Amino acid sequence: MTKEHIGIILAGGQSRRFGCPKVFAGYKNQPFYQHAIQTLTPFSIDIYMIIQNKWRDDLKNSSVSLLEDTPKFAGDGPLAGIYSAMEVTNATWYMVIPIDTPLIRPVIFEKLMEKRDEKRQAVIPFVDGRKQPLIAIYHHDTKPIIKEQLQKGDRSMKGLLDRISVQYVPFSDSDKHVFININSKEDYQKLPM
Repeated sequence: MTKEHIGIILAGGQSRRFGCPKVFAGYKNQPFYQHAIQTLTPFSIDIYMIIQNKWRDDLKNSSVSLLEDTPKFAGDGPLAGIYSAMEVTNATWYMVIPIDTPLIRPVIFEKLMEKRDEKRQAVIPFVDGRKQPLIAIYHHDTKPIIKEQLQKGDRSMKGLLDRISVQYVPFSDSDKHVFININSKEDYQKLPM
């Protein structure tokens, strides 16, 4: 049976610049992954978190399904994570959020969901002059395009956006702080506590 929406949390990165797994970093008394779950829960009870196998035991009590990258594309970045979830699920739309954006709230996805259109293959925020392809919604029609791109060794999110029909959704400067992703300890220390 095809679901209308499925959530994908991208948490399989190496966190090299951060120095330890960001999935377990805390913000306001919760790990980053809980913030991601809470952002997607109003839209779907089917949420999949892309993780590294070594974290499986530590996350087994989370309320989401745990997945690793499809072996053929293991370690190939966010695009591989999105494809891996699409490979084992069946939905019309896939809501994507990275683990390192703890300030994102459901209202952002609510606005994106309002802009869905069967003529478009993705709904992407545009804020502060930048596209945000990892906080987005992708139609299932993108799956074969993503697979073809990964098979060619192209891991670029920009490359995907250049190949599909995208609805860009502008967000105001007052929203830009919620799109900040935490790449380093310095970024982490700047989070409003």
